[in-house]
Amino acid sequence: MDKNNKILVCISTLFLCMFLFVFFGKTNVNASGQSYSPVAYDISQYQGYLTDSQAKNLKKEVKFVILRVQDGSYKDIKFEHNVKLMDRYNIKYGVYGYSEYTNSYQARQEARRLYNSAKGALFYANDFEIGFKNNTDASTAAWASEMRAVNGGKPIVLYGSKSTLDLFNKNTLKVYNNIWLASYSKYMPNPSYKYDLWQYTNAYPSVSLSQKLDGNTIPYGGRINDLLYRKNNKKLNLNLYYHIKNMSYMKVINKKGVDLYINGKVIRRAKYGEILPIKSFKIKHDRVMSKGNLATYTANKKSVTIYK
Repeated sequence: MDKNNKILVCISTLFLCMFLFVFFGKTNVNASGQSYSPVAYDISQYQGYLTDSQAKNLKKEVKFVILRVQDGSYKDIKFEHNVKLMDRYNIKYGVYGYSEYTNSYQARQEARRLYNSAKGALFYANDFEIGFKNNTDASTAAWASEMRAVNGGKPIVLYGSKSTLDLFNKNTLKVYNNIWLASYSKYMPNPSYKYDLWQYTNAYPSVSLSQKLDGNTIPYGGRINDLLYRKNNKKLNLNLYYHIKNMSYMKVINKKGVDLYINGKVIRRAKYGEILPIKSFKIKHDRVMSKGNLATYTANKKSVTIYK
């Protein structure tokens, strides 16, 4: 092969590789060989005013959304519009405030302002991303204390990057009901504390909104029931159903628990009373086979209950 032909072959090969990457490259984050799809998006004014059709499709795409209400004392200008759509189409939602406080007094003010602006939310998240200081533990605990005093017992969530959350005293983390961890990695984080929601990407291609969003999923052992479980969810009679999609969750009622599988391997055993998110299930004979966000669950019908 002469020199010119070699150059042409190299250029052709380069363009072919670029073509394959653009058209066939995956945008989903992949952790330990497991591809993740989001159970929730967090949305702020930067995603714009949602339309009715977007809200309808959003409900089909994720289990719930987390709306930004404020940035310190600044009110998110799209929140009032977007939250009305959540209520109109019965979309489950929590809220968060981007925190700007530098002391306990400011933290309490921000917490109370967040609650007063979004009394219908399922949970309230403290989005802490500013620099960590000597009094940060005390002021962040004060935020939780104030929110707990006004919100009627709803879950209180602390959001932060792994590098930030690692700086908190464990006692500070414990005053929050749930931890929402941001870590854009193909491997699921394994910090020394438990977390219940994982923001695994800031570039998930949402079909309903036609733009890239922050994608959040539930890690192994994540307590989705703390965020979304409500007593008025309808329990299904498994003797009347064989399969159904878009379910809310499954509750383990077998004292011995239920095994969770990924790619046919047991990853852990779900304990009695644990709530597991599911996308669909089918029944074969007396066995319930459920598909979750991360794992699959197979159990006797008498071992679980399923809720819409």
